[in-house]
Amino acid sequence: MGCKLFDMVMNITMIRERCTIRDEALGNVGSHILSNRLSVPIGTHILTVRGQNMHSVIRLAARLFDILEPSRDKKTLTKPDAKILKELWDGVTSDVFNKAEGNWATAYTDGELLFASADHHPFIDLIEKQVGGSEASYDMNVMITAENFNAAGFPGMSIEHDTNVALVLTLEKERGRCGLIYRHPQRTTTFSYSLTPDNQPNGFDMRERVPHVLEMAADFLESIQLCYASAAEGAKGLNQSNEKIDAYRNRLVDLNSSIDKFEDGVHVAYRPERPDFTRFLQEAQMLLVRRARA
Repeated sequence: MGCKLFDMVMNITMIRERCTIRDEALGNVGSHILSNRLSVPIGTHILTVRGQNMHSVIRLAARLFDILEPSRDKKTLTKPDAKILKELWDGVTSDVFNKAEGNWATAYTDGELLFASADHHPFIDLIEKQVGGSEASYDMNVMITAENFNAAGFPGMSIEHDTNVALVLTLEKERGRCGLIYRHPQRTTTFSYSLTPDNQPNGFDMRERVPHVLEMAADFLESIQLCYASAAEGAKGLNQSNEKIDAYRNRLVDLNSSIDKFEDGVHVAYRPERPDFTRFLQEAQMLLVRRARA
């Protein structure tokens, strides 16, 4: 599904975000809102997806982009019906790992709520509505939303806001670059890769492959998280059922195959190198052993 018109450069960013809402009336007890937030331009419109898991957020954004992109030149994006949106989310969460309890996502077009997989904190919707109607920076819009929250009858509330970059993706006609940062309690993994056409016909445009590029980024992030999850399951003891571990490792095999397939059509140069998930799994296991002995 090709995109016909683009700006010179297409920028896509995901942040990990933490908002803490404190209420004087409750002794300043903090209510924590944790989410990952990905923004994708579609023409003059913006698709924003939030959620618990980074890879689930990216996959939902990729599949929504594929559906919404044909209406990019309209005044408003053509929204799919609720059944299609549910099917998209069910597809994202179809395996045992992504069906984990508490995995949620919301999606917005130009600040308006498009989809919610579950109940979520209303402050998130207020932020997105403010962002959708403003040209100010994201951080400034969060501050404005907090002030509006106070003015709406909650003067004793204060909001602390913190963000970290998780993904930066830049796409041009004949090249792309993706930087990924995965933060884990025991380790921060950072790597990047560049994309260039590999024996592609004239007229190939990297920006026409947004869903594919996003899915590849999700494959990497999910694989890293699966390594830690698999090691954690194994550390529960010899009597622990291997069913979940086997499912996790089978999923890793599928993700590796998906990355290999993407590399068949595009030249990918990694820095420092393509992540070795076997090594990641071994390192995760050793970290858990050291932690247990400490």
